[in-house]
Amino acid sequence: MTRFGLVENQYTSVHVRAKYPTYELSKIVGDDKSIKHDLGTASIDFSGPYRDYLVGIGRNALECGMLLEPSNKIFFSSDSPDLTKYVTDNSSSLGGELHEYDVVGINSRYEIQHLEQSRHDENIDLDHVEFYPIIEDLLIMGGSQCVAHGVGSFGAFGAGLAGNRCRAIHRAPSGKPERCPNIRGDNLVVNITVSDLISDEYTSLDTEGLLPPTKELIMNEVEEFNTIPKEGAKDTIENSEAEGSPYLTMYGEHRVESSLAALPEWLRTYFLWHRHQTSNAASRPKYMVLSCLKRDKCGGFSDRLRAVPYWLLLASKVNRVLCIYWSKPFGLDWFLQPLPNGIDWRCPQEFIEEMVDVNFPSRFQSNYPHVVLFNRKPSPPANTVTLDAIKRIQNMKDRYVSVSFKDQDFGKIDDANMVFHASSYKNPIPIANAWMHVPLTEHIFRVMFEPIEPIARRINATMAELGLVENQYTSVHVRARYPTMKMARIMGKQESREHDKKDKKLSFQGEYKQYLMEIASNALECGMLLEPHNKIFFISDSIDLTKYVMSNPIVIPPNDLHNITFPKNATYQIVAIDSRDEIKHLEHAQYTNHIEYYPLIEDLLIMGGSRCVSHGIGSFGAFGAGLSGNRCRAIHRSPMGPISRCPNDRGDNFVTKETKDFLLGDEGEGRLSSETYSTSFARYN
Repeated sequence: MTRFGLVENQYTSVHVRAKYPTYELSKIVGDDKSIKHDLGTASIDFSGPYRDYLVGIGRNALECGMLLEPSNKIFFSSDSPDLTKYVTDNSSSLGGELHEYDVVGINSRYEIQHLEQSRHDENIDLDHVEFYPIIEDLLIMGGSQCVAHGVGSFGAFGAGLAGNRCRAIHRAPSGKPERCPNIRGDNLVVNITVSDLISDEYTSLDTEGLLPPTKELIMNEVEEFNTIPKEGAKDTIENSEAEGSPYLTMYGEHRVESSLAALPEWLRTYFLWHRHQTSNAASRPKYMVLSCLKRDKCGGFSDRLRAVPYWLLLASKVNRVLCIYWSKPFGLDWFLQPLPNGIDWRCPQEFIEEMVDVNFPSRFQSNYPHVVLFNRKPSPPANTVTLDAIKRIQNMKDRYVSVSFKDQDFGKIDDANMVFHASSYKNPIPIANAWMHVPLTEHIFRVMFEPIEPIARRINATMAELGLVENQYTSVHVRARYPTMKMARIMGKQESREHDKKDKKLSFQGEYKQYLMEIASNALECGMLLEPHNKIFFISDSIDLTKYVMSNPIVIPPNDLHNITFPKNATYQIVAIDSRDEIKHLEHAQYTNHIEYYPLIEDLLIMGGSRCVSHGIGSFGAFGAGLSGNRCRAIHRSPMGPISRCPNDRGDNFVTKETKDFLLGDEGEGRLSSETYSTSFARYN
């Protein structure tokens, strides 16, 4: 401890039981060898898939430890000296390049001896001194402030010696890594039952000598541990057995099969191929990478994912596995995770550790090529751009190729998504315009993503508190801080940009307040007209506007545009989350705690469970509408920012005949019909 500068209660211990004979390890080295490796009678070379397997576990374990107390020094221990040496020789980081840690560990040992192994092989001659490192590691863990441990009881023993006051569990009992933060290391409490007692204490009121009732240490106190509904539970939010359950009706494993069935044949085939390639340890596929690095201009959360349908099409044409890697400001897998029966869109550890340099833009990487699309002026038709990219990537021998558009111009992404539509629909095909997400977004997303457990719990708690049930409410989104021309006239051009990009706070009064109130009133009116009897969930990147809407009932005056039966001067009470700070925009990348972005994902995914969505400018609200299928939506602002009164046709779903600008020439069978997609003003009547 002196050598490493470890002071009791001022460091975090991270323990990895590397040789534990899990199913994943047996797939790599075989059942017999994995067991012998654990018993100390067989060794495995620290290379190839075995090395990748351990490094992946080690990195996740360190991330869990760093999140417990980010300012602490990290002491790493493992029964694999090879892994310990790798970890201590390679710096670890939290949140891309934002926080870098030098991990300390004892890397000069031979294999750690397990106490039980001496009884398995009589030919092994062991001296008791060889077991000293076990006790040393255990007792150093016991002096920690926090402990991150995985499978097996050794790491848990260390956490217990530290009081279980600050711990994270980084692996499931099956051995698979568990992303952090999660609740598996939290200390849950239950009420005493008769089955817990050994005599007649149940009827006794004498509590002398007993400790006071246990209090939760981190998460909320619960009555039962089993909070995830059993198979066959009804598909409603009310079936979560407790507020804050991680089970969501709107996203998760139970939605994958139906979403896959709704996709065109080529995409179903690609997803199945993708899954096979990433789950087969023997395969070594080529990858097409969507990256967002420190010096890239990536846009916000929605901008980064809006073209995923097109990128899936391109990846399928070049026989590459699509993977996503962000380091700016955090990885996508800090918010969303793959599903077991979906596809694993995360890039391999080899790419993260050996190939990419996050300090350089994607287009200037030295270890793999980068292809930029729509970078010529005037731009050729979208199919020409696509066919050219296909030819270039097919000729590349590199295992990794990254791709991007020249910029996030929504017109380029619309054209790219029209190529996706031409390959996915029979004539006529849906039209993609402005910030729209394709209609199949709801199904593509549910095959690829679900929220990490802490965000899922937040969503459930919020929806339970506000009384929101999937498909029975309307979401209304206002992008209040978007730097429009009118906003610039009110506060100045530079001020309006800083208000949006640097979260510069403005006093909610005067002309600025009036401007936002007019936008919100129109947005709410548009939402109410979509489905007059629905509850309204209001979302905005202005907490002041959200609080105002919550505290002031909205009255809709008579209006000649309303061709529906609508109560005269109808009053609505809006529900919203009004207890937050300002929403953080992902593109601004000036925050060092990933938890600050949880509200952003929470709002998006709640919008995705709506029956209807009313949104304005920017792609975030359009993303929420896309997650709900674009079936019932209104657009309450024009692209330049002025309000658009409702009803209007800007949220309607139009179709067009295929044109040569979007056809790749190999469109085949299995395409969808767009007949059920086209809508009109009929819903208002």
